[in-house]
Amino acid sequence: MEATQKDLWYFMVLAILLGVIKDAFLEKPADSIKKLDPRGMTLECVCPWGGNLSMIAWVKMPDKKPVAVYHPNHGIAIHDEYAGRVEFLRSSLMDGSISISNATAGDVGLYQCSVQTFPKGSWTKNILVEESVDLNLSTPVPMVVGKGDTFALRCNYVDDGSVYQVTFVKVVGRSVDTVALCSRVEGGFLGADYRERATVNCSDLLGASVQLTNVTEEDGGIYHCHFSGQAFGQATTVSLTVAGEDSVMSRHTHDIYMYIYIGGGVSGLVLIVVVTTSICWHKRKKRRAKFRAKLHPMQRRLLNNYEQAALYDRMNKRAVHQEDGEVYANIPRQPRQTTNRKT
Repeated sequence: MEATQKDLWYFMVLAILLGVIKDAFLEKPADSIKKLDPRGMTLECVCPWGGNLSMIAWVKMPDKKPVAVYHPNHGIAIHDEYAGRVEFLRSSLMDGSISISNATAGDVGLYQCSVQTFPKGSWTKNILVEESVDLNLSTPVPMVVGKGDTFALRCNYVDDGSVYQVTFVKVVGRSVDTVALCSRVEGGFLGADYRERATVNCSDLLGASVQLTNVTEEDGGIYHCHFSGQAFGQATTVSLTVAGEDSVMSRHTHDIYMYIYIGGGVSGLVLIVVVTTSICWHKRKKRRAKFRAKLHPMQRRLLNNYEQAALYDRMNKRAVHQEDGEVYANIPRQPRQTTNRKT
């Protein structure tokens, strides 16, 4: 009886779900492209916002074939075709990812994950499983962005030609995630995993750009953008590394130590100059003292008079430079010599 009620609930939920799924998503590109792997593959579906989880459902297009359903109260229901091969990972409350084991060519196709939440509503993601996923990536340009910062990728078209679409993707192992897309017909489009924190500028297809805010370490990887039009082959590939807080602190610490080393080197050089000058001055003073000691007293007196005269000249010149007017000095007058006349 309980099994019958569970099956009835399962088919009723699928009927309601399939009735509200729109066919419009078929006109948009897949949010992620996954390579078929017979050993097993994971189809990731993690809702980026919080709230109360109502249900998670997977269907396969184009005939909307049910794959699996998860309900917090009623449990899990797997379609017969996937029985024993599909498992919900449930690593977090809003994680609707599934793993498919023993995959065959029959598993190739487009899958849609729908996460029903309250109060924000439904969040969906489309994943295309293909037998091969090949990208001709150019040599990536390294780029380092700090954790929590903004990452911007710009794709410039340098030649003449008609461009009708620009695609930004992230390559992760055997899968390719659509970050953003600029189309001449449909405008801008953001992948499901980037709608909450990315913006795309499609005002000029020849210079389209995408910006990702508040990056995390999981955002690191290979990013690629390419043009679709009459002339192919133009693309840009970037290898993004997200530096964690420890790395950022290490860089700041390295800069601080660098400044300390530079300051210490300059201070040390100044100290060496001062010490060297002081030693030379003291040696010169000692040599002059020894030289004076060997002189005759009369020679020492003449030398002192010479040094005092030189000091007076320096002081006199300094006074002349400091005053703009006349310079006055008191010069002692020699006494007149008188001769005694005999009377």
